[in-house]
Amino acid sequence: MEHSKRYEDIKARYLKNWVTKEQLARYVELKAITAAEMQEIMEAKEQKEKGEAI
Repeated sequence: MEHSKRYEDIKARYLKNWVTKEQLARYVELKAITAAEMQEIMEAKEQKEKGEAI
């Protein structure tokens, strides 16, 4: 799957807690990322947090 131009940057910022869920939703509204990409980013953070909790 090809991602939006800003996907990697936004994902990195979200994983560092520099971007909130509300801000992710705003990026979708602004068409910087898609709703599917937002879901992928949130799932990546969940996986990262699960890995750190173990």
